[in-house]
Amino acid sequence: MVKTPHQEAARKEIKTFFRQLTNMYFMLFAGIFLFMVTAIIVVYFQKALRPDYTTFLYFGAPVSSMALMLMARKLAADRFKTGFDQPKLYQKMDAYRSGVVLQMIVLDGAAFVMLLAYVFSGVFLFIYLCMAVMTVFLLSKPGMEKFMKEMNLNEMERKVVRDHSY
Repeated sequence: MVKTPHQEAARKEIKTFFRQLTNMYFMLFAGIFLFMVTAIIVVYFQKALRPDYTTFLYFGAPVSSMALMLMARKLAADRFKTGFDQPKLYQKMDAYRSGVVLQMIVLDGAAFVMLLAYVFSGVFLFIYLCMAVMTVFLLSKPGMEKFMKEMNLNEMERKVVRDHSY
């Protein structure tokens, strides 16, 4: 079957859309991971910056990170809702992209809060809590099926995405 230029352009756009989201996802995850490794090395060789802040950080860092994780999901869901009523698929894709990027950035911030708490206190518990945030980040990986589910695409839109994503 010969594809029209319109179909080829749609295929390229959809493929690029998912590739960009995946690349951004892995870059943000790599940033968290590399900063974690750097923080561990720095604290191991240089000691913690301010161990006297540990008592405050035991409470402040986990609460801040939990709030950020909850806020990430809420902000993403709100962005997704703006795309539900859009008539065009590309408008839904834009709403999904903005929601996912916002969610990834806020989750990234939650992990960095834990890593900064570790750098200040030197308490390894914050590394474990950072790994928990990283696990949430890993579970929020954007993809085609997740896009179709979270944006409530109708059957026609699902078919277009499936047919043009490969």
